[in-house]
Amino acid sequence: SLGRIARIYQNNNGVFTDINANLTGISQGALSWVDYNNDGRLDLSINGEDSNESHITKVYNNKDNNIFEDSGIILPGIYVGCLAWADYDNDGDMDVALTGGGDDGRISRIYRNDNGTFTDINAGLQGVWISFASWGDYNNDGFLDLALIGKPSGMGDICNIYRNKGNGSFTLDTAINLPGIVNGAINWGDYDHDGDTDILIVGASSEGGIARIYRNDTADYNPNNPPAPPDNGFGAIPDSGIVTLNWGNGSDIETVVSGLYYNLRVGTSSGKGNIISPLYGSPLLGRYYGLKGKTMKLKAAPDTTYYWAVQSIDAGLLAGTWSTEQVVYVPEGTHVVITITTQTTLGTISSPPVPGAEITYIITYENIGGQNIQNLSIMNKPELTHAEYITGSLRIGTVGSTYETADIKSDAQDGDGAAWDGGIVIFDVGNVPAEKSGRVYFRVRIK
Repeated sequence: SLGRIARIYQNNNGVFTDINANLTGISQGALSWVDYNNDGRLDLSINGEDSNESHITKVYNNKDNNIFEDSGIILPGIYVGCLAWADYDNDGDMDVALTGGGDDGRISRIYRNDNGTFTDINAGLQGVWISFASWGDYNNDGFLDLALIGKPSGMGDICNIYRNKGNGSFTLDTAINLPGIVNGAINWGDYDHDGDTDILIVGASSEGGIARIYRNDTADYNPNNPPAPPDNGFGAIPDSGIVTLNWGNGSDIETVVSGLYYNLRVGTSSGKGNIISPLYGSPLLGRYYGLKGKTMKLKAAPDTTYYWAVQSIDAGLLAGTWSTEQVVYVPEGTHVVITITTQTTLGTISSPPVPGAEITYIITYENIGGQNIQNLSIMNKPELTHAEYITGSLRIGTVGSTYETADIKSDAQDGDGAAWDGGIVIFDVGNVPAEKSGRVYFRVRIK
């Protein structure tokens, strides 16, 4: 017998391999993927009973490279319960609802996430175990509400809907009457596409086992409008086999910008999703990317072109249209993050310029990739004054030098050459240490 376990299996083209993540083994537990710290990597939360029969709740931080580290976040230990993540306060990070049995008895609590610090908001929920919780905006006001099922102490099973009042508090909606459920599940989804979230419940009730869908007619008087996709802020940075994708904000009439979720599609041809398929489950199950960070890290193959797009998801779980498709090429070799931080011009050229006049440009660059780089090419297209008069003469050297040469000087280390190609200066730099900056100098001469 394996005993109590918690393992992560990595999918490598259909072959699943244990990554030996060193997670605490549990039974009678639950788990949920979530990017709680907005770093673009899915972290893991688990709860249950460990081998010492202690009740635990842990959040593991995904450090990349198959390493998961206990975050040290302190939450009440529970079992036969549920972890439900959502940004209930629309501040751009994922909060969590906990339900289940533990050392404090049967509990149902909401913890607010403030940059990795979790605080009980004292929401006044009915404590239950053998339970399940699910987030959804049933009244289309742009704030996520909470559905809760389970067994309280000393009373019948419940199925409660708590309305998010938008001010950090929740209230039981007594007008909604659903059968009490235990040992089951509850989830939101707009099955009839009328602009509001309906609800599915399954489990044991006083009537026996049931599975029912309840239609929500809120859209008859308060329809939910689909959100718009991001239209700016797109970026893709290759770095040693990893491409970091970034995007800007979407927008929505009902849900504030910081409360939006994002769906991502990545493929190796236009319109395809063979690398990351577009997902149509609930974003509250850890299947969507980004909130505040709006970023995602992708393992990338060299010499490959990737096509990607982003879709906004609002608090009502309604998806909008896809953004304009973006394209990134990942070249062969080792690539790190280089940013050109400043470009300085020394000297002036009269108008009209005099043949033989020269102007010096300084490009300051920084390696923010976290590792040393060798044999790096920096390409820059400077905004040259009177560029129409420049016919291709390029002088490379230190500021103040009088000779023309193909060498280049850098604050990091001497490089090994430079080229002038259609207005683009290409510098070959020998070495740039991690987290260091350097400068290159070049002069152009008017013919």
